[in-house]
Amino acid sequence: MLHFLKYKNSSIAFHVFGQGSNTLFCMHGYGDNGNSFSFLEKFLGNDYHIIAPDLPMHGDTQWNGNKIFEPSDILDWIPRMQEIAGVQLTEKNKIHLLGYSMGGRLALSIFNKAPNNFEKIFLLCPDGLHENFWHYVSTQTWAGNMLFKKTMHRPGWFFHLMDVAHSIKLLNKSVVKFAHHYLDDPKARALLYKRWTLFRKFLPSTSRVKKNIIQHKTPLTLVFGNYDRIILSKRSDTIKKSNPYVKVFILDAGHQILREKYGPEIARVFYQ
Repeated sequence: MLHFLKYKNSSIAFHVFGQGSNTLFCMHGYGDNGNSFSFLEKFLGNDYHIIAPDLPMHGDTQWNGNKIFEPSDILDWIPRMQEIAGVQLTEKNKIHLLGYSMGGRLALSIFNKAPNNFEKIFLLCPDGLHENFWHYVSTQTWAGNMLFKKTMHRPGWFFHLMDVAHSIKLLNKSVVKFAHHYLDDPKARALLYKRWTLFRKFLPSTSRVKKNIIQHKTPLTLVFGNYDRIILSKRSDTIKKSNPYVKVFILDAGHQILREKYGPEIARVFYQ
């Protein structure tokens, strides 16, 4: 069911599935929306109220363009969305986080902001497990952001550089295809620039995530696709090293793991 939360001159759309006693708060990937988690109701709905917002500049959410989006916003949303969804808030009602792809970066960011708030973290093919130099430069520095903006306006040099990197095997075919999917269309490039810039406050420190997991004994389950060439499973090496609270699972899938056909496997590892 689709609901709306009025929040600081914005309207946040969010989807609710299931009727369980616990809350599973889900954050989707780039270009997607909260309804992408609907299939999980079949597998997790008896145990969870699944709450999945359309993130700013995605789906049916109307975001106030003058408002900077940051982790504290999501932390403000959660109890309000629980109330609207009719979740009975008790001490036994635990909040579990689920993030897919870009949503993984957001999940780790809000966990770092309030580690006591969450019982468990479950990430599918997650971004945010390592500090990407280009993402940092393009979103955290003025010069880098200006170059990013100009590149999205005239991306010719970037496509050429990408083709050269592919020809000498520095980039695999899947990454090139993924980039073209989001960069070939001028409107899609403009939207990419706006979204990345809006989400610039979500920059989780992997070392801090690891420290918080160990300190608060928070279970972290990481799920990767064996054929995923966008988010590689080796990105989990740092966070899982000497960390008894981290479990890693590899499914026979690519990056598009948020599909009903993978539901039974996702549910299986979810409950382990």
